[in-house]
Amino acid sequence: MNFKFVAGLEIHVQLNTKTKMFCSCPTDGPDIPNTRVCPVCLGYPGTLPVLNREAVVMAIALGKALHGHINNISRFHRKNYFYPDLPKGYQITQGDVPIIENAYLELSTGKKIPIKRIHLEEDAAKSVHVSSTGRLSGAEETLLDFNRSGIPLIEIVTDPVFESPEEAALFVEELQATLRYLGISNAQMELGQLRCDVNVSVELDGKEGTRVEIKNLNSIRAIRQALSYEYNRHVDAYKRGEIIPQETLAFDEKTNQTRPMRTKQTSEDYRYFPEPDLPPLVLTSDLFEEADKYSGSFLEAYKNALQWIGKESEARTLALNKDQYLMYATFAKEGFDTKLLTRIITIDLPNILSEVGKGWNEINQSYISAILNLQQRGEITAAVAKDLLWQAARDIDPIKYAQEHQLLGKKDLDLEQVISEVLEQNPDAVEKYKKGNVNVVSFLLGQVMKKTKGTADPGETRKLLEERLTKLSE
Repeated sequence: MNFKFVAGLEIHVQLNTKTKMFCSCPTDGPDIPNTRVCPVCLGYPGTLPVLNREAVVMAIALGKALHGHINNISRFHRKNYFYPDLPKGYQITQGDVPIIENAYLELSTGKKIPIKRIHLEEDAAKSVHVSSTGRLSGAEETLLDFNRSGIPLIEIVTDPVFESPEEAALFVEELQATLRYLGISNAQMELGQLRCDVNVSVELDGKEGTRVEIKNLNSIRAIRQALSYEYNRHVDAYKRGEIIPQETLAFDEKTNQTRPMRTKQTSEDYRYFPEPDLPPLVLTSDLFEEADKYSGSFLEAYKNALQWIGKESEARTLALNKDQYLMYATFAKEGFDTKLLTRIITIDLPNILSEVGKGWNEINQSYISAILNLQQRGEITAAVAKDLLWQAARDIDPIKYAQEHQLLGKKDLDLEQVISEVLEQNPDAVEKYKKGNVNVVSFLLGQVMKKTKGTADPGETRKLLEERLTKLSE
């Protein structure tokens, strides 16, 4: 029996517009339920939608970035279904003629993943299930927050082209980065700004298997694990001669298993028909010009990072974080040593920012530049640089701090004298070295660094220590 994994994705992305898709209600504001609403997004009878221009511009920008065919004329449809979070009884979306078709995303691996269509639509309200688990099953009641109702969405749909769970997860992660570089979405999965539905099946000896849908995966890890679980479940069922039912599933991240939600609906169930309250969407040249303000490329960032760092995994990690990459790129273009940048921007600073609870945009970049300059000129050691990074993260001027604490390198520092003092004060360590314990060099080095407040060069100090200890051992 030969099994083949097959999966396609449907990804919903909230756009960074200031107002909702078909009304003037703000998309951002106090997190108080049902305060950013109006008769339009509440679905009152007799209200009329007005299309958000900026959402159209953002869609065009994404179409350009993903090399898609942008339809100059597209149209909106009503997708009819009943659910409590959809008061109109239908969702305004795009049916047979979307704004973008036949696009692709080029991955960092070089593979191009085809995208069938990209279309505009509105979001539904948010259901809040009052239970210990937050799920509908076992909930005492369900509350509805219509602040999300009408939020502009872009839906990105692929054919079943993914050949492994890892490839599907990689696509979503790099699409997320692409959206952030363009600036059209924050795409934070944990906040529901990017939600992923997957259609997965397993071919048996070249014959197409039953396709199931897994709804609302909200992390890259969940995508990878849900698809892996479903593949194994299908394979095991086929080996036992069982039939996989066509259904919609939810994924439980605690058990790493899927569970049935409902039988899977087809497009016919939604009774699509043209939205009578909106004319066809006709794109004009000025919309295309406006779309140019949304620029930026994850793939370009990755290639730059790879040139600077030289290691694929580290370059990709840097490029996936837009703000971190932009800081690195700024300093790299100013001529700072890339090895120095890699240590400070990709190793030291991320840990420090995590500890103090700050983001990359919350640290004074001129402070980082000053620290880089000091170390590149040899005026401070790596240890002192790290100390100054901590001060910068706390909004303390690192130059003033270094001067006040005498951390800047002193040209008149008598390193030989400091080493002599350390050796005299640690006779036990010297004796251990004479008996073959070379590990004490690290201890003695630490003592020298402590005496010099980190201003001594560690490499030079270690070399001098080893020379002195060798002589004492003769």
